Amino acid sequence: MTTVLMLCHIVANCIVDALSYSGYGGSECTPREGHVKLNQHLVWKSEWCTDGAPSTRERGLAIFEVDPFKCSVPATHVFDTHQKEADALQLVSLLEKAPHGTIIVGVSADEAVYTLEKALPALSEIGVKVDDVQYRGSFVFIAQKGFSEKTVLDKTLTEEESNSDPAKFIATITGIQTLL
Repeated sequence: MTTVLMLCHIVANCIVDALSYSGYGGSECTPREGHVKLNQHLVWKSEWCTDGAPSTRERGLAIFEVDPFKCSVPATHVFDTHQKEADALQLVSLLEKAPHGTIIVGVSADEAVYTLEKALPALSEIGVKVDDVQYRGSFVFIAQKGFSEKTVLDKTLTEEESNSDPAKFIATITGIQTLL
């Protein structure tokens, strides 16, 4: 009797488009928007100052675990790292518990750094160095846990810079998974 092994290759080709935004502390209300899209499909959106239209406004750091082979988001978490120090600690826990190889996308919304200090070492461990981002600066990243050298990070350090040119990226996740 002969045994034949069949190999199956699954190819990842997932385009991630991420845009951050900052709120504005002045009296003017200039609309701003942040988003995450996978292969041009919107998976998350948050807005600031939308002229009375119904909107979703989130504040802090939005984290997305991405399945690169299905180009989907099986888990989303938004941590209010502007106001809640406990959310920064929950972010640390999430990053520590994520399995090796997990693809993580992060997008700051409105203001994310005020209470982020306790999460900075955990973010740095995955290649996200944002200790220089100031109040209402913005940042976006895509990282693979255990491979910090692959991290893509864009950041704008100040509110003024973020309001004129917010942090953003478009990146393609590629890879092959072989199954028996």
